[in-house]
Amino acid sequence: MPYKPYVFCVNPKATSNYRKSYIGMEKTEPTDAYLIADFGRVGRTKKLEPWRGGQFIALKRLTRHRMHLSESITREKTYMISNLYLKFSELQLLEGDNKPFGKLYGATSSAVLTEFLSPQEIIDMPEEDLLAFLAEKSTRAYIS
Repeated sequence: MPYKPYVFCVNPKATSNYRKSYIGMEKTEPTDAYLIADFGRVGRTKKLEPWRGGQFIALKRLTRHRMHLSESITREKTYMISNLYLKFSELQLLEGDNKPFGKLYGATSSAVLTEFLSPQEIIDMPEEDLLAFLAEKSTRAYIS
């Protein structure tokens, strides 16, 4: 490239104030382009850093992807809660020490909710087998 152009992100307020120094100039697209070019020509962009479009676009994409992931997680959790309510509606009503799981979305609660079809299956399971199942699926082993 014979020229090394720089792109600056200019505050519109600054160019609007610069326009005020040109009394009587009409506001059209060509005159706006002329004023912005003149704004740069007289050195008003010396305090500004050249715009790095690639970095801006990469950050924008990363931010939008993070938002997409958090919205997807929220949507999946809502879907799980609605299915959980249909299967174990009383679980939502428990509070404090009556809650069977520390985390509703944890490994143990997910295993219980996916492998048992009804509360009656949990009740009918022998206590030793149920304890072994919970110890196997739990992320932490509690020793009493």
